[in-house]
Amino acid sequence: CWSENGVGRTGEIIEVGLAEIDLSKGEIVKRAQYYVKPEHDEVSLFCAELTGITPRKIEKQGRPLAEVIKSMIKNFGGRNKIYASWGRDD
Repeated sequence: CWSENGVGRTGEIIEVGLAEIDLSKGEIVKRAQYYVKPEHDEVSLFCAELTGITPRKIEKQGRPLAEVIKSMIKNFGGRNKIYASWGRDD
């Protein structure tokens, strides 16, 4: 994310947060958070200030997107799930 329009840059996923909800009870039964290493760009100062996700955090805790997706499927399953996102930068 950039303070300007980001022309010449790609929008990349740097974080995935998940919550599994038991709809019959309306309760969160499982949560996870993953940091993703961007392939093409670095985490901008604007993005770090906006999200709290710093380049150092990504360097230490980030993993390639394909690896994160495998972890998501392993931990949450890939079938019969509804995935949603919100926000201008999601």
